[in-house]
Amino acid sequence: MRPTSTALLFSLLLLSPTSGHARDLQEVIDSGKIVMLTFPNQDSAFSSIDIAQGPMPATGTASHFLGIDVDLMQAFAESLGVELEIRPVSEPSFSALIPDLLAGRGDLIASSFSITPERSEILDFSDPYYSIRAMLVVRKDSGIRSPQDLDHRVGTAVAGSSHAARMARMGIERQRIVLVDFLLETYGMVTDGEADFTIADSSNTEYRLESYPELEAVYQFPDMESYGIAFPKGSDLRPAVDRFLVHAKSSGLLDQILQKYFAGNEEKNAEARTASQH
Repeated sequence: MRPTSTALLFSLLLLSPTSGHARDLQEVIDSGKIVMLTFPNQDSAFSSIDIAQGPMPATGTASHFLGIDVDLMQAFAESLGVELEIRPVSEPSFSALIPDLLAGRGDLIASSFSITPERSEILDFSDPYYSIRAMLVVRKDSGIRSPQDLDHRVGTAVAGSSHAARMARMGIERQRIVLVDFLLETYGMVTDGEADFTIADSSNTEYRLESYPELEAVYQFPDMESYGIAFPKGSDLRPAVDRFLVHAKSSGLLDQILQKYFAGNEEKNAEARTASQH
């Protein structure tokens, strides 16, 4: 039976502790800092650890981390006249982001975090700032060419990711989805035959597949998926971030940040930025 949005929402809420205090904009300004929650991943252009600064801190500044989300939120913090504090998830799992936010461990999530119907039922999102398309990745000898070929096939996805939610919306039963903690685990599972397919972001599929010659992207889902900054419901930080994003797009700041981390992919970034305007 196809899972409903309500069932997916219930699963997210089971992972979420009772909500802590969500700070408003004035409290952030008065405290002199804004706290960003993220899931650092060394394979991500959006949030990773600056290993030159040593091991990952439990709490750090922007100098301890690298990525598009880090630079963007650092600029937002500066626009408010406060410091940016970055807190990695409390557990080494992407699925810990929402529970940590709802428990009050941070003010917002910035972590290549897709705006999805399921998440939007329990969180508020900023306007999009980067858009991608989801790609179906399989072994070259799998015979899979489209979602219509996935009956009785086993998929793998990062726990708590938009790709896991997409698989559920496609009607793939939970017992046919192997959930893992890190993105590269999904590629390894498909390569090793422990899963038949995974779904990946178009923003990085091409260069990742260079390291996995046995795999190929065979299908691009037609809908765009956009990254946004996430907040507890009703947070007045959301309109403040939206105003900042308008400035970041119009001033060229967002372009500069994207070019810093995606040099050589100007065409792809242009498509993503254009889609994010809508």
